[in-house]
Amino acid sequence: MNQMSTRRKLMTVLTTAVATVALTTGEVQAADNQVLVDFYALDKSGAPVRLSVGDGLKVIHHSSEKDPKDVRSSEVLLDPETLEAIPGKAGEVRVTDDGAGHLRLAFTARKLRSGKGPALALAWPTGKGYSYVVMDNGGQGYAKAPDKPVVFNYQAAKDVEVHLRARVAAVPSYQPPAAYTNALAQATSELGKVGNAPSPPTQGRHGERALSALHTAYDAFIADYGPRVAQQRMASAPPKQDARPWLGATIVESSSASFYDNVWRRMVAATTPLGKQAGYGWVRIVFELENGTTVDFSNYDTAIRNAHKAGLRVMGEIADSSAAAELTTPQYVTRTRNLLKHYGRSADPELRIDAWEVGNEVNGCWVDNKNCGEPVRPRDRIHVKAGAAARAVKQDSPTTPAVLTLFWEFGAEGPAYSPFNWIAPGSGNLQWTDRDGVKRDLMADVDVVLLSVFTDNAPLGISTDRVMSTLDRRVSELSKKLNKQVRVGIGELGYWCGRDGRQKASVYEWCEDMNRVWPLGSTRMDNASLEADRSYMVDQYTRAALATDHGIGGGFYWYALQEMFPRKTKTSLCAALKAVTDAVGPKPVNQSDTAVPGKPC
Repeated sequence: MNQMSTRRKLMTVLTTAVATVALTTGEVQAADNQVLVDFYALDKSGAPVRLSVGDGLKVIHHSSEKDPKDVRSSEVLLDPETLEAIPGKAGEVRVTDDGAGHLRLAFTARKLRSGKGPALALAWPTGKGYSYVVMDNGGQGYAKAPDKPVVFNYQAAKDVEVHLRARVAAVPSYQPPAAYTNALAQATSELGKVGNAPSPPTQGRHGERALSALHTAYDAFIADYGPRVAQQRMASAPPKQDARPWLGATIVESSSASFYDNVWRRMVAATTPLGKQAGYGWVRIVFELENGTTVDFSNYDTAIRNAHKAGLRVMGEIADSSAAAELTTPQYVTRTRNLLKHYGRSADPELRIDAWEVGNEVNGCWVDNKNCGEPVRPRDRIHVKAGAAARAVKQDSPTTPAVLTLFWEFGAEGPAYSPFNWIAPGSGNLQWTDRDGVKRDLMADVDVVLLSVFTDNAPLGISTDRVMSTLDRRVSELSKKLNKQVRVGIGELGYWCGRDGRQKASVYEWCEDMNRVWPLGSTRMDNASLEADRSYMVDQYTRAALATDHGIGGGFYWYALQEMFPRKTKTSLCAALKAVTDAVGPKPVNQSDTAVPGKPC
């Protein structure tokens, strides 16, 4: 498996806004129940500046790193309760101006089926790069339009503060760290300076400052609470129930980076807490498409044996999302069964896969539509393939977890591809019919739901905890109907990679298909700045994946072989994963053992 991964994410379409974005000219008035939204930025002196249409669109319609003409929009209308994107005309956001050349967004207020009104979400810088910022009018949305235009910075900051306070207050007997308390106090102070009769520039100034402080507060809460609740979850687990978190990385070979023996021990070291005791390490191995219904097992056997010998658990990805549309459902099932014959219950224990990812990034437009354009046949859609694969896993290995992975994006080709729309009860994606004509529930054989996150193409930032908590709640609602519990986490992480100093190429060859649109922190392009951004992402997002009610963690950084564990090189990405592990701390005595690492990360 020395060839480049076949993964192609079609990044040029991934962050097209879910909403229908209409470009209009001239002033839009607060008539016909229109919600009008204005935007401010701070200049170098800290003074508020009303954004012009041109400058504002450069922020919320960002151009990609590779091609300045490749401009991505981000605004979308959501149901604030479910975070589902609103389809059709009801989800339309209009880009206009206030009559004086300043950017103004407009959308129609209305009552949704949930009883709430639409919320506006978009990509916005919040002090640590871009975030997915939701302006939801105190959680109620906009069933009725305000009399005056809304200042996005200020209203969004007030809304984020409401959600953050409610989130922390809901944790029994929790004492947040000083970093959280101080940052929240700063945000509250900024919002308090607006007063009872605020001018829009005053709202813009203090709202923008508050958003930055709230991002810091959210980070402090997640950094502390995620590992803490993971430890509590293990300690309170019933006897013989393995409640250890999953902490790991994805291993994908490329022409310049192949498996090497010591990588497994390094992964164990990064996922084992300080002290001589068991770890939490997982490796996610992608079975490349190669031969369609089977794989060249010789490419993987040694790696899986060595990973197990080192003390890692192994998750096998049956087929990457980039290959899913190439297979019919019978071919997908045949591939699954061939993998199970070799790595399933009857396999040599050193080859036995510990979890199977039965569907990868299932809501991506490219998964059921070749190149996001040519649809597959209804019986070959991914929910049918994943359902059949999960059933095959349970028939072979009833206790082996089956994993379903969603893809985080703004919606790309339409609301139906938004992750929360995809798992909605009425989506048509949660039931499938087997070859005998029996209707089955997709979630009946799924044990874990993960979220794939490429932050340079669809940021989370200040909304990471809200999105993960909503995913947890939505999945729990589905699994409760089946009298089971499904855990959630992050199944893949990725970010724009560095430059290869030995070549003229703009990036290293293994990630030439990736493309930075929304910077995650520094806007600089040097390798040190990019690695600092990626390290922050690995640390913070993995902790967030532990912090929900049924959080399992995960992480599974995509190019780990090349960037987290490169041969003979220590990295801050490895140190970031180790920091999460150490924050979780030693496992309680009631949890299962794995190997003991010889050296630190």
